Amino acid sequence: MIEERKTPTKRALAAMKTKERLYDSAITLISRYGFDTVTIEDITNHAKVSKGTFYTYYSSKEEVLVEMFSRIDHNYESVFASLPENTTASDKLILFMQTMFRYVSGVCGNDIMRVVYMSQLSSNCRKFLCDRNRPLYRLVEEIIKEGRQNYEFVIDMDDDMLLEQLVGFSRGIIYDWCLFGGTYDLLERGTQFFRTVTGWISGQPCRQIEAISV
Repeated sequence: MIEERKTPTKRALAAMKTKERLYDSAITLISRYGFDTVTIEDITNHAKVSKGTFYTYYSSKEEVLVEMFSRIDHNYESVFASLPENTTASDKLILFMQTMFRYVSGVCGNDIMRVVYMSQLSSNCRKFLCDRNRPLYRLVEEIIKEGRQNYEFVIDMDDDMLLEQLVGFSRGIIYDWCLFGGTYDLLERGTQFFRTVTGWISGQPCRQIEAISV
């Protein structure tokens, strides 16, 4: 028997709208003025709520950025789960990275990502970009294991090191895109790079795979 989903109460819906308003206000202001410059009071004034309301949903400004990446990770998981079973590990890796680059350039944008990278260099900020507990790491690790089992990935490198290399490459590409102010197509550049990478780890020439729409 299929369990019916409960309809959210008016109070729950109001709470969701309030949190979303705080999130949007925080992202807008941080993008415009920088992470260190924007205060909690700035965010609550922009969202037209009390300062106490902010702490009902977030413990800090940093947690807003963490939520942004949680949304990105949820997007990764959705795309990964929708891939056909016969998709090769090499193709999964490229498609996974394309999903990342598309989301970063199309949803987050260059301004927000510059703020994220700058905040990650702060000694007071939780280093969530390199948090091994993120679904990002788990999904890439699954792709590596599948590639090894299918004898696609033949590179003589420890799997854990390969994982760090692949995730590090993706961060580096996005960082370079930020340095250039988003003046080139991140999806195109990133796809070209990971075509080369899959060739490197599989011992094959650069692979050709078109960007997909998700």
